[in-house]
Amino acid sequence: MAYDQTVPNASHTPAQDQPVMQGNFLQIATSYNTDHIPLTSGSNVGYSNKTTYVSQASDPSGVASAGIAYSKIPVSHTELFYEGEAGTGKILQMTNQALTTASGEGFLAGGLQIRSGSAASNNGGVTTSFSSAFPTACISVVASGTNGGQPTNKISVIAKTASNFTLMSPLGEACLFIAIGY
Repeated sequence: MAYDQTVPNASHTPAQDQPVMQGNFLQIATSYNTDHIPLTSGSNVGYSNKTTYVSQASDPSGVASAGIAYSKIPVSHTELFYEGEAGTGKILQMTNQALTTASGEGFLAGGLQIRSGSAASNNGGVTTSFSSAFPTACISVVASGTNGGQPTNKISVIAKTASNFTLMSPLGEACLFIAIGY
């Protein structure tokens, strides 16, 4: 049943509008209970179980003196965003489902992304590609040797791009790396 805004009708008796009013209350309860503790639960009434967002086609208009959370599909997955007070122009992306932890990828709120994994090195430099390129740039790569618990030699990152980096080490060691970019 759809919500009927025409009741109560001034020319009707309460008995005439009662069935429609009961239907309206049922519709309100059904809509409210989608994301909230049911009004009839007796405890925690008014609290949310979850929040369901309808994906927006673009960033919605901000609200004065308040922040807004919303979802939209920037590329291929629905993602969660937060915008602070209207007029600041600061929109924070909170999620990124396209990245997978299984391939050494991670996401930090605000758009920073992490890549990690293993790489080789040698005296001339070995280039390793990230599991997926950073959308804009790689900020930093940090590498450490995995020499079976023995002290390792100097390992240097001698080049980096959004899609790869080059490691150099005098003895050519296996390395673990973590990279941050956006």
